[in-house]
Amino acid sequence: MTVAKAPHFKSFEEYLTANPSDLPEGRFEYWNGELVPVMSESGFNALLANCLFMALVNAGVPIAILRPHSCEVEVIGTPRTRFPDLTVLEEVHVTLLNQRERVTRDMPPPRLLVEVVSPGDENSDNYQRDYIQKVRQYAAINVPEYWLIDPDRAVVKIGRLVDGSYQFQDFTGNQLLVSSIFPNLNLTAVQILSAGQ
Repeated sequence: MTVAKAPHFKSFEEYLTANPSDLPEGRFEYWNGELVPVMSESGFNALLANCLFMALVNAGVPIAILRPHSCEVEVIGTPRTRFPDLTVLEEVHVTLLNQRERVTRDMPPPRLLVEVVSPGDENSDNYQRDYIQKVRQYAAINVPEYWLIDPDRAVVKIGRLVDGSYQFQDFTGNQLLVSSIFPNLNLTAVQILSAGQ
């Protein structure tokens, strides 16, 4: 079996305007001209994101604005793109994403981004990526709310953007999640962390 090499781009602008048929299949982040494959999610992490997706659908969130694992988001820094575990779009994105599932910085930011944290201590790449790097990158593009679902620490952290940085509130056990984006959401931390079991 021959594996196709991911293309190299002279600039980020060239990448943004590339025809989808010229891009490799799968999820790739843009790192300094190269497309670097996004690591596979564990089955449990994917299940958590999918359970949240279903909970939002059951709560009346339009399915057209929910993108589990599939929406590329342009950010500031390196890498220049990210694939959140769940993206909640604005209504306007539905028509803007007709060619590629990608939110660029010339569009309004997504309403909410969610990451499921993979195992690791505070020095691990997983922790640094989700708790440090993505927090900065998502705040820099003005995403109003960022959720961290952390099964290792048994917590759902909901960050609300205030004056350019996230103010996080922790939710554990049977605490109802409090979201400014979904004020009527009737969902507890344990319902998400247990992945519907």
